[in-house]
Amino acid sequence: MTSIIPRNAILVHGCCDEEEFYGGESSPSNSHWFPWLQKELIKRDIETQTPEMPRPYRPEYAAWKQVLDYFSIDRHSILVAHSCGAGFVLRWLADEMRSVQKLILVAPWIDPFGTRGSFLDFELDSKVDSMFDEMHVMHSDDDDVDGLRESIESLIKVYPRAQCHRFCDKGHFSRSDLCTEAFPELLDVIVGDKSPAADS
Repeated sequence: MTSIIPRNAILVHGCCDEEEFYGGESSPSNSHWFPWLQKELIKRDIETQTPEMPRPYRPEYAAWKQVLDYFSIDRHSILVAHSCGAGFVLRWLADEMRSVQKLILVAPWIDPFGTRGSFLDFELDSKVDSMFDEMHVMHSDDDDVDGLRESIESLIKVYPRAQCHRFCDKGHFSRSDLCTEAFPELLDVIVGDKSPAADS
């Protein structure tokens, strides 16, 4: 494990459809395990932000980038991204050439079939592999999101240092899939000195 003490963490949510956005019980940045994880990291003296990205039902890269650019992100930072938020973060890192301590991608989706238009219209950049001390990819065998398998395969091929954490029953790691707001396996990857028991 790296000896760098993390100063801050940024949690990036994914996309949703318009009906879910306007009719849901919470905003994307306050859904699933985000509030629980933010609280747990803050209790460990890691300043943690969960930015609300504009129009997640119709995402535009430039608008999301403007939000993420606001935060101080460097070698003492941890980036955690879920679903298409992971694809966005990978594109942002390649554009900014910004180094981070840990990059953790949960059910990462990079839009392999181009369904999100220009939002994730980019090629994975192998240079990003040198811009983090650790990269973790968390995915579940029962995730039924179209293109997820292709996304995982592409990530592993381009970023061979990625540590994969494979589960069998966590779906797309949403609140409904996990049946709880807690995600202790993710917390272990961020701050623990051992890998989750579910690792392959």
